[in-house]
Amino acid sequence: MASEGNSWRQSKPANLLSLLTYYPVWGTLLSYLCLADFLVLFQVSKGIRRKLKDNLGRKCLNIDILLSNFVTHPDIFRSQLGKHDALISGGFALNFFELSRWTVLNMDVFVPSGVHATEFTDYICKHEGYKASEEYSQEAETGRGHFNFNSGKRPGKTLRVTVTDGPPIQTILDSSYTTASINFITWNKAYSIFPIQTVIHHKLYALKPMDEDFGSVLNELSNQGWTTRDIIWPELAADAQSHEISGYRRVGDQSTLVILLHTYNVQKASTPDSVTEYAQFEVSTNSVPPFFEQDRLPNTQIQLQRLVSPALRYEYTFGKSSWHDFVSKRLQRWAWVELYKLEPGKRPLQFTDGIPHYFNISFLQDFQTPETWDYADDQIPAWYLEWEQITIDRSDRKGRSRHQGRHIL
Repeated sequence: MASEGNSWRQSKPANLLSLLTYYPVWGTLLSYLCLADFLVLFQVSKGIRRKLKDNLGRKCLNIDILLSNFVTHPDIFRSQLGKHDALISGGFALNFFELSRWTVLNMDVFVPSGVHATEFTDYICKHEGYKASEEYSQEAETGRGHFNFNSGKRPGKTLRVTVTDGPPIQTILDSSYTTASINFITWNKAYSIFPIQTVIHHKLYALKPMDEDFGSVLNELSNQGWTTRDIIWPELAADAQSHEISGYRRVGDQSTLVILLHTYNVQKASTPDSVTEYAQFEVSTNSVPPFFEQDRLPNTQIQLQRLVSPALRYEYTFGKSSWHDFVSKRLQRWAWVELYKLEPGKRPLQFTDGIPHYFNISFLQDFQTPETWDYADDQIPAWYLEWEQITIDRSDRKGRSRHQGRHIL
């Protein structure tokens, strides 16, 4: 009887969880399922969620494997991203959220101008064997520079570096041509700002008027399986309400899909994640004048402005004027208090008799804040939550996201 029982147990059909341990089964799943499908499977059980996360993290969502197509030492490269506040975006980041299904020939890196840009480009040349090509352009008004780097070790691959005149996230949000392009990777996380449209429905919105540059972007997207049929024109959609994405947003909000990356052998960045995650912007619908209708169709656009203050160590963005007004009052008072902590002779010269004027807290460029200066960056998340709660209480939550954010790794 015992032997019969053992025989029965040995022939018992395997359950789904045990099947996932077999590579042929896992490989078949990968060939048919996308990230959106795996997100649904996560809901089946904790065991399946754990197994799927482990399998995805070891291969498809292992950023080091994807980076190894462009750099020899992914961990050091990621440490450099964190050190220099650089972000990876473009087709490379989009391919990451598409489980690396495509062969991507370009990697777009955005890095702040100045020392950060100089040291980062020196690193990729000296330690990764890249050389700057002759293709270079600079926009006089913005100060942004675009460099192409190639390596004989990696024929056909190009590392495209955009030097920004402010935080890279601001440039990515402000310059992207489609919602499918607004995905980016930091030293420790990957963000998809419009995951419902990009990851789940495989749809995109145009964010700029149609021109030759836009055409080039769409051509690159076509190499990753995006076609004209994937473009949503809100004014032409039968179910326009379901395609509504207008309203204020911030990076890292409940509508953002965030994937935590492993940080083994990766040096922690000094800039906190909150600096990127509290970059606010507003999505709005833009109607172009009738004169341009035949050439430039109506488009959705992202609007944002810089948020700077003597009370902040880092630069942020805002899209909603009420948030700017709310936080500016608190930052103004914060800076006012910090000025009074200084001896009169060490305060900015523009203050009469060295007395800080509460309604005119701004510094000349040559004023250096002392080491004892207490910055308010750590207060931004709490203030944002307070402002958001006030906004909810005063409105019907128009523009607020209703989709739960997901941290899957």
